[in-house]
Amino acid sequence: MSKATYKIEIKALLVYAEILPYHPYVFRSLGSYYKELYQHKEALTHLLKAEELGIRTVDNLKDIAHCYRRVDNFSKALEYYLASEQKQPLDVWEVQDVAYCYRQLSDFKKSMEYYQKAAVLKPNDSWILDNIGWCYQKFDDYANALEHHLKAYQLANKDSWTLRNIGFCHQKLLQYKEAITYYEMSLQQEPNNAFTLRKIGWCYVVEGKFDKARKALNQAIDAEPENDMNCYAWMNLGHTYWQGAHLHLIRDCYQKSVLIYSPNDFINDMNADYERIAKHTNVSLETYNQMRDEVVDWKKQQADS
Repeated sequence: MSKATYKIEIKALLVYAEILPYHPYVFRSLGSYYKELYQHKEALTHLLKAEELGIRTVDNLKDIAHCYRRVDNFSKALEYYLASEQKQPLDVWEVQDVAYCYRQLSDFKKSMEYYQKAAVLKPNDSWILDNIGWCYQKFDDYANALEHHLKAYQLANKDSWTLRNIGFCHQKLLQYKEAITYYEMSLQQEPNNAFTLRKIGWCYVVEGKFDKARKALNQAIDAEPENDMNCYAWMNLGHTYWQGAHLHLIRDCYQKSVLIYSPNDFINDMNADYERIAKHTNVSLETYNQMRDEVVDWKKQQADS
């Protein structure tokens, strides 16, 4: 049925709603029509009225859940999906809706459970596999996450999101060359994605490819100049200038970084990075720490002035 036909049907039903204000199937029908027109708030109004008047069928419960999900009321969507699941198994799309709702509510254990149920109903679905991989990431299980993202990539999903996730998992597993490969592929599709640029910038730093790191990190900062994650971009950009000992550039980048960081986090991350920087430069620990402390003192002076 076309949208135009649905609108004609709704007009007729609205007349009945006035004549028969307590007839549940009038509201049920109106809700169904509004749902098909993607008018989910209107649909909810009528479907909930139908429920109030006595219709608590599986179809009505699922339709209410579907509409709550589309208006981003994830807890209510779960309430109705789980109620309908008590009466009838959910189909693969509904199971994915439940998984997504749990994900949006940060219940990643339950989200994983339902995405895995979806994978049983629809094996080798790249989108489901990608989402299982994402859940594994939330548990810091990057080996299993990588396995699922790679399966999704091999099956179908070669979009920037999947490529970025594969790169991120490789990075977390300290496989920097592989991470760079997939980040570069992701950037071919989304060349100004600040997250990917920051991540590949760090991988280039670790690999000692400072020219490429500078290009990526500057691009990340330009793409999202107000992003607090630029504390990392500025620090890593500063690291690259130890090659050649460009002290004024190092200081400038670190100062911009520490303005976003808390002093303690800045110190901890500087300490953690030293060995990687020293591997590709001639900077001594004494000189490196002196610059770190100078920049932290500078921030304190800025706060006091």
